[in-house]
Amino acid sequence: MDKCINFVVSTNQSYLHRTRRLINSVKKNVKCDYKFHCRLINVSPDEISSFSTDYPEVDIKIDNVDLDTEKNRRTRYNEMYSTESAYCANIRISDVCRLLGEGHKYIFLLDVDSIVRKDISELIDISDNVDMRIWKRFYATKPEYKIAVGVMFIKNSTDILNFFNTAYSSINSMEHLCTWYTEQYTISQLLLNSEVGSNLTVGQMTEKYRDFNFLDDSVIWTAKGSTKDNEKYKLEESLYD
Repeated sequence: MDKCINFVVSTNQSYLHRTRRLINSVKKNVKCDYKFHCRLINVSPDEISSFSTDYPEVDIKIDNVDLDTEKNRRTRYNEMYSTESAYCANIRISDVCRLLGEGHKYIFLLDVDSIVRKDISELIDISDNVDMRIWKRFYATKPEYKIAVGVMFIKNSTDILNFFNTAYSSINSMEHLCTWYTEQYTISQLLLNSEVGSNLTVGQMTEKYRDFNFLDDSVIWTAKGSTKDNEKYKLEESLYD
């Protein structure tokens, strides 16, 4: 199990169907050992029971917290979001810290609106000389956009554990956890401007593992916003119902 990939995902009730499709896509296409660690946020007891029955192999963490599901907050870039959606994204960093602390060697944080279309075993080999792979956009002028954490492959080490513990300590308040982009901003600033970040070797996540354009050769498709209605993406999704 030394080369087991530990998937870290979180979902609320409205994204549970996409979480099922993501897990089904991995079960069908991934050849190496893997384990899913899934945080269920404000999911109903009936849905938890059904999910647990269908996926007994998944490590489930139940998280019930008082959050808004309405998009009633606005980023400084005029993007609307709910506190629940922000919490779903940000709280994943605590799960990364937990798994690193437990000694799991490879961790793959992934957005649940992703589809794993092909085997990802090579990620272990191509990441052997880096501490993590992430979608870097350091050229971006907006600090929240300098990285995208929705596809992040992490290899355990003392330095990477220290990095993520530092990151989570910075965001571990309800105000920060319920604010959109907190984890992206925090991780990018630590990578660019801190000693814990300077100790790391960070590789670029290639487009085939984070493809918003739904190219046929890509390994992972990820849909955001209106692209979830793209017919090609919806057809691919339907393969894993």
